[in-house]
Amino acid sequence: MKRKGETLTEFLTAVTVFGLMAAGIFEFIANQTENLADIKNKDELMFYAQKYTNTPKDKRPSNNITVEDDNGVKSKYNLDDDKTLTVTLLTDDEEERASMTFSLKP
Repeated sequence: MKRKGETLTEFLTAVTVFGLMAAGIFEFIANQTENLADIKNKDELMFYAQKYTNTPKDKRPSNNITVEDDNGVKSKYNLDDDKTLTVTLLTDDEEERASMTFSLKP
């Protein structure tokens, strides 16, 4: 006699296996999305650090003053003793989105 369907045990085993596979795939996608966001923030922070150091000293913004550029990106700069530059990118409501510290050489 042929079986017409699966048993409950077979069904539960299959659902469990597919559930574990799906959980692993979603975790992988989430990690890759986070890595992509970190890379984008790093590139953006490096751009604004270069922009700050290329600006003449008399035209640079003061420490910890919010600056908004033409693209609407808000940032803060903190230069300590001309050796350490901290660049902070801000969200629209002035909360910290990303920050990076750079060591400057003369």
